[in-house]
Parts: sequence; structure tokens; C-alpha cells
Amino acid sequence: LHLRSMNKTRSGVRSKQEFTGDRFSVEAAVAKVGNQLLEPGDKSSPLGFAALTIMFDSGGRNRIEWIFTSENTFEVWSVVDGQGERLDNRKLGTKLKNPVLAVVRRGDEFLFVLNGPDSPPQDAQVGLTKIIKNMPRSFRVMLYGFGSSENDWDNARVVKPK
Repeated sequence: LHLRSMNKTRSGVRSKQEFTGDRFSVEAAVAKVGNQLLEPGDKSSPLGFAALTIMFDSGGRNRIEWIFTSENTFEVWSVVDGQGERLDNRKLGTKLKNPVLAVVRRGDEFLFVLNGPDSPPQDAQVGLTKIIKNMPRSFRVMLYGFGSSENDWDNARVVKPK
């Protein structure tokens, strides 16, 4: 999947299928994240963003975001009732070129996981664990970029226990 977003916008794709469960894993392989292309006079950050997002409603007022930037750093955001909160310590990064990002939910516990594109699951690293209460059980998956950056995704999948 190749995404190119416009300046000052979010652009992406959302799963048509809605999933339900309070235990799941959603993973997506990032192939590339490019820097933003700034307009003349624009003073914003040139960082490009690729976000694996779990949306708990159709409008995005309740969501979890695991974001990989063009500088190989990460951001973790929780948005509840439209109010966003950055959950990471601004010190998450990787040397992996094309990481696989995963969000794992176990009830109110969310794990933000990173693995190499060819690495076995047991090599995955948990970058952050957070308790986020009262998120709905139904969700959709969205992959998107922010600003005038390009990002490429190799694949995405949802795994739920039976």
C-alpha cells in the first residue's frame, strides 16, 4: 500500500471489516516512511509519519496510535473522547529499517510492539505498555500518514483468540 498525504492532512485507509474483542493483536509492516515535503515558508517539522491506528469508533474520537517517523523514532498516542494524550517518553527509536509495528490488547492493557521484517515472533520487543480504561470492544484498523509525507506498507493483519 502506497500512501501520499497532502500538507496539513491525514490520509489513509481503514478496514471495511469491524472486529470485536478485548484481546487481539494488530500488526503492520512498514516498508518506507518519507520526510514531509514542506511548502515554501512552512516552518513545521519535516518528519514523515506512518501510523498504525486502532479506531474504536467511526469518527476517530476514540483511538490508539503507534506511529513510526522518518527519523526512526516512535510516538504512542491515546485519544479518548477527542482528547489526545502522548503516552511515550519521547525516547523510543529503532535501527530497524522496515519494522513491523503491532498493538496488542489484553483487556485494558495495551502493548506497543516492534519486530524486524524477517524476525520470528519471539524476537519482538515491547516498546511500551499502558493501561487505557474503558475502550470499546469493537474496532477497525487504519493505516495513515500525516502531512505531505509518503509511506508504504507491506501488509497488515488482525489476530484474535477464538
